Amino acid sequence: MSRSWYETDKAVPTWNYVTVHVYGEVELQEDEHELISALHEMVSKYEAPDSSYSLQDVDAEFLACMNKGVQGFKIK
Repeated sequence: MSRSWYETDKAVPTWNYVTVHVYGEVELQEDEHELISALHEMVSKYEAPDSSYSLQDVDAEFLACMNKGVQGFKIK
């Protein structure tokens, strides 16, 4: 669901997810700036192109709190 459907700026997108089975070495993203950059890229890619939504529009404290529940990773 696009964040643009909500009536508040204290919301983030909740897209539908699928299961993917992959094999490889997991590398956790420990760098907060790298994680935030990846989140910005995903929002830019998956929010409708005509949407004016950006993570920069989300309350900074709310976003920082939500980011604590996200673990970024890479598969080698």
